[in-house]
Amino acid sequence: MKHLSIKKSVLYAALCVISFTCCTNNKDNGDVKEIYVPMNEPVKTEPLDITKLLPPAEVVYLDSSKEESMLSLIKDVKIEEEIIYILSDDAIYKFNMDGSFICKIKRYGRGHGEYLRLTRFDIDITRKEISVHDSEQRKILIYDLDGNFKRSFDILDNEVVEDFTRLPNGDYLFYRPQKLKGGTRGLWQSDSNGVFKKHLIEIDDSYAFGVILDYYLIKQEDGSVTLMGNEEHNYFYKITSDTIYKTYQMITDIEMKKNVQKNKLHDIKSDPSDAFFKYGYLETDKMLSFAVSGTSGNVRVYVDKENNYTYRIYNNDDKLPVEDGYLYPNMYYYSYKNMQICYLSVEAILSIEEHHKRFPDITSESNPLLLIAREQINVNYDQ
Repeated sequence: MKHLSIKKSVLYAALCVISFTCCTNNKDNGDVKEIYVPMNEPVKTEPLDITKLLPPAEVVYLDSSKEESMLSLIKDVKIEEEIIYILSDDAIYKFNMDGSFICKIKRYGRGHGEYLRLTRFDIDITRKEISVHDSEQRKILIYDLDGNFKRSFDILDNEVVEDFTRLPNGDYLFYRPQKLKGGTRGLWQSDSNGVFKKHLIEIDDSYAFGVILDYYLIKQEDGSVTLMGNEEHNYFYKITSDTIYKTYQMITDIEMKKNVQKNKLHDIKSDPSDAFFKYGYLETDKMLSFAVSGTSGNVRVYVDKENNYTYRIYNNDDKLPVEDGYLYPNMYYYSYKNMQICYLSVEAILSIEEHHKRFPDITSESNPLLLIAREQINVNYDQ
C-alpha cells in the first residue's frame, strides 16, 4: 500500500532509550558548563520522562508509488522551508512534508558538474544552494535547489574530511578528527570558494584514539553550528561566522592511559584498558544528547539546557514506554535546526512485532518511515 500522509503521535525522537537515570546540576566553569559522566561509580536512579525534553513527533510516510522515489539506506536528512531533503544512493531526494515526492537530484559521473561518491550535503536556504561533498574527488560541488550545477572547488590540499557544513556568511566549515599521515587535522574555515581562512580547532597527533561517526557538525536554527569534539579534552563547541567558543566539557572518572590515546586502533572489547569513546551526538537549542561507551558499560546522556540538568541512562534495556507499546532502538537519528529527525527502516518495522502493529500499512514495497520532532523557540538570526 502506498502512503502520502502525516500523523501526529506521542512517539518521541529519542525512541532509542529507556531506563533509569541520574539527574544532576551542570557546573558552570566560567563560560564552559561541565557535564559529569561517571562510568565506574554507582549512582542513584530515577525515571527519565523523555516527553519533557522532546515534543511529539510527526510521522511521515514517504511516497513509494514511483520507482524514482524509492530509497535504500538513508545517510542524511535535512528540512528547509517545509521541504525534506534526503541523501540516499548517491542522490538527493526531495519530498513535501505530506510525504509526496518532488524530484530526485543525481549528477553521478566524471563529467562537468558531476560527482563520484556523495557522502555529505548542506542546504544554504538563503543562497538557494545545495553543496555536496564528493569524497572520491575530494571536492565540493554546488547546485541550485533544483539540481542545476553552479560551481565547484577542491578541498584544501586535497584533504580527506569527515564532515562539512556552511555558515550564514557563506563560509564553509570542514572537520577531520582522524589522524592520517600529514595534512590538516581538526576544524578549519574556508570562504565560499574553498580558500582557507583559519584553523579553528587543532588536534595534536599525540592523541590518535577516536571513532568515526556518521556526522559531527550540527546546524542550528540561528545559523550557528555545534560540534562534539573528538579529542582528549571532550569539549563541545558552538561556531558562528566569526567566532568559536566552548559550551560544555564532559568530565568522567575514567582516565584514559597515554598508550591508549596514541593508538587509534585500540579495541575496548578485546583490551580492557581504561578507555571510552563518545558517539550518537544530537543537539538543539533546548537539549544536548550523546552516548559514551567504555570498559565499564554504556551511558546515554541527556542535557536539559533550559534547566541545567543532566540525565544519565546506564546500560539500558532499550525500551521506552510509549502509548500502548514499546519502541526499540532500530532507528537512525539526525539533528538539524532544532529538529530531531529519525527514520525507521522497512526491515525493522516488518521484523519487530511492536513496530508492525503500530504501522500495519508498511509493506516490503514501502519507503522508510520518518519521525520528526520540532522544538518551538524564539530565534536570533544575527550570526
